[in-house]
Amino acid sequence: MNLVSQITSGKQLQAAVDHEVNQILKCRPQAVAIAKTYAKKLARGSSADSRMHAAELFADRLNSDEAKEAIKQFLSK
Repeated sequence: MNLVSQITSGKQLQAAVDHEVNQILKCRPQAVAIAKTYAKKLARGSSADSRMHAAELFADRLNSDEAKEAIKQFLSK
């Protein structure tokens, strides 16, 4: 499922976890909820179904008010 983003030593584990959590906390709430739902679906479906579902979710999210606001904020920087 390609869920591993980093491999770290035990000594650096807490810093790596803190970094990942901080990245997630910067995300929009609806986007996090969709990502959680998608991760659950990945565990149950086929690879082809998962890619199609991901494309549909991305298109739906891109048209959401939350995404439009985030894009607007990004472009204003």
